[in-house]
Order: sequence, then structure tokens, then C-alpha cells
Amino acid sequence: MMDAASLIFDLGTTYFKAALLAGDDEFLAVADVSTPIKHPCSGWSEMLLVDFVSAFTQLLDNLRHIAPDAYRLVRNISFTTQANTFVLLDEAFEPVTPFLVWDDRRAESVRLPVDNVYGLSGIPQIGAFSAPLKLQWIKQNQPEIWERSCFFCFLPDYLTYCFTGKMITEAGVAGLSGMVDIHRLCWLGDMMNAIGANALHFPAIQRAGTSLGVITPEASVRYQLSPDCRFTLGCLDQYAGVLAADILGKDGVCETTGTVLATARSATGFDVSLQQHGIYQGPSPYSGLYFRMLFGDVSARLLAVYRKKYTPHLSYEALDAMASQLPVMDRSVELLDFDFDELGFEFSGGAMSSQIPYQVQAIYYKVAMSLKNQIKVHFPDVLPSQVWSLGGGANSAHWLAIKAHVLGVDVCPILSEKPTCLGAYRLITNQIVS
Repeated sequence: MMDAASLIFDLGTTYFKAALLAGDDEFLAVADVSTPIKHPCSGWSEMLLVDFVSAFTQLLDNLRHIAPDAYRLVRNISFTTQANTFVLLDEAFEPVTPFLVWDDRRAESVRLPVDNVYGLSGIPQIGAFSAPLKLQWIKQNQPEIWERSCFFCFLPDYLTYCFTGKMITEAGVAGLSGMVDIHRLCWLGDMMNAIGANALHFPAIQRAGTSLGVITPEASVRYQLSPDCRFTLGCLDQYAGVLAADILGKDGVCETTGTVLATARSATGFDVSLQQHGIYQGPSPYSGLYFRMLFGDVSARLLAVYRKKYTPHLSYEALDAMASQLPVMDRSVELLDFDFDELGFEFSGGAMSSQIPYQVQAIYYKVAMSLKNQIKVHFPDVLPSQVWSLGGGANSAHWLAIKAHVLGVDVCPILSEKPTCLGAYRLITNQIVS
């Protein structure tokens, strides 16, 4: 009989998920809800705070219904999360903005009034998706909201607050904003002064795996959890993949083919020369050990946009089944060009270029080639013997085989129902290697 269970939230972009785990990585129950993201204007992506609370509360209700006995045994809570999604709160801790989701593009024309210092931030370039440029946009375009703003809060920070009453952010998540000294784990004063955000209150920064103690009595009652339940700071979803693959502190790499294509690994020490290669570096659960990560938009998003335009009547599973009828090495059709905004795709390959199986195969190869480019940046001399895979793309054995063919190494899915939840669970159980 198990003595305790752990509750893990997965705050993704498409779905919010929650899982109950216990013992040796055993999943007891899983629930998910669609993220309540709205798009009120072209390029905008936002979520009301009340909708976020409602969504994660619904996850808890679902888990309690699916596995009531396991839910009563929950003694630990943690999370895995997206980054650069934030809300501004007033002095009464009420929202004055919705959550601005990381992929919101309203700040594309905003320019940062200070130079990014890679040696401190670990961010090769601060782009429109990052928090400081969106803060600049609010200040310039919504001055009345800016004047009422008192607290800055990332998405997982508000989850943490709901359970603990504490304003604390995880170092890796905060680091991806470009506003943090990732070595000293403090907010960058020059950056705050330059964007005029020094009057805002920012949460304290702690490493992933830090225990914040027991949840508040109010949270215990509200969410029907034991008053002995403890809360542990989680981490970024890509970093959780490294933990789930058990390659923290080892010479391995993990790829995520989802909304973005991301590759992540860990390494001892910070390397300032990696800025020229576009590598993001961020703090790990251990001082002196850093995560290294690359992003790209040639990802599973290609397949999502393709399906939306050409085959909305077919599921992803159906598309994959059609492509799987082709030999792995069949490159009869090539994806030459694409446009996310115009939903345009250009294929070459004669008569076969208009056939769905060949088009899907071409998309698979396009992403696999992008993955190869990322892996070669991480490992310019000798590729690792194996690449671990997660995200939606890891569900396709055919796509994994294409990636393995392109890379010349094994590409293996992490054998877990929810790999990122597993990574966060290992933060709780200390099943991580430094």
C-alpha cells in the first residue's frame, strides 16, 4: 500500500495537465484541459487570471473524481511550465492585465532600450516573445494600466502563490525572460531601470527543487488536500525533459517536437562563446551546472498548420498512419517553403507532391533536418549516441525513425505517460543526478 502520492501540474501552451504519481515513477491518474487562451486581436495571445485558476481547479476536481484514494494521499506538489507568460497585479494583488502568453506578438515593433548582456542573462537575443519587451509595450500603450501595476508574476508563480501564499519564481523560468543574472539569481538592475520596471515588485528567485514548505491552510481547504502537503518549485518543460531522460550532468540531449522545436542538455560551467550559436543557457537545480537549449519554429507546428488548411477532417493519428505507409528513406517530395501566417506550403516532387502521405512525410523530414542542425550546434565534433524525444512528435514511431535516419543516431521516446510530469516528480523525489 502506498503511503504518499505527488501532484504534478504541466502548464503547457495547448493543454494544462495534472498527474498523480507515486513510488517508482508510477502514474496513478492523469487529467487535462484545454488552455483558456484567447486571441482578441491579430497576434495577441492572452488568458484571464480567473480562467487560469478555473482551469487548474478543474484539473484537481477531475483527479479527485478519477482517483479519490490517491488524491487523499497527495503530500507533494510541483510543476513543469512554459516561460515568459506573465500577469501584472495591483497593490491588492488583483490583476490589471490578463496573462500575456509567451507567443503573444504585440511587442514585435518594440526595441529594448538597453543592451542584453549574454554573460549575465544567458539569453543570446531578447525577442518579441520575451517579457521585458511586452512590459515596454504596456508602458507605452497602456499607461493607465502601467500606473496601477504593482506586482509582476509569471504563470507558475501565481500557481505557487495559490498554494503557498509566497511570491517566488523558479530560476530557470525567470532566466528565460532575459531580466535575471542567472549566476547570482537576482533581477538585473540595469534592465529594470532601462524598461522603467524598477517600481514593480518581482518575486524572489529560487532554484528548481527548492521546497517551499507546507501549503497554506486556506489552500488545503480550498483544494481538499492534506494540510501536510508540501510544495516544491518545478521547472521549465524542456528542462523537465532532461530530468525525465536522466541525463542531468551527463553527456546527453533531449529534443521536444511540439509548438516549437527545442533541444536541451546540461553542462558544467557557463560558456560565453555560445552566444554566437544562439544557445540559451540557464540555471539548473545545482550551482555550477547549467542547462543549454536551442529553439526553432520548424516544429510540429508545421503539421498543425498543414492540417488546419488542407486536412481538417483528418486526425494527427490518421495523417501519421498515412505517412507511415511510406518507407522511412522515401524523399520523393520535399517541402520547399511555408508561411505560418498565410497558411501556405510549397512542395516539390511532381505528381506525388499533391498526395497527403508524401506531403506529411516531407514535413517530417523538414523538422528532422532542423533537429539535426540543432544537435550539431550542441555537439559540433561528435554526436551523442542517442537522442531522447518528447512532445507530440514523440508519439509517432515513423517520425522518430526519420529523425534517427537523418541524424545517424538512435532517437528514443522517453517511456513515460507524461515525460515532463515525470521530470518534475524527480525534483520532488531527488531522483536527479548532479
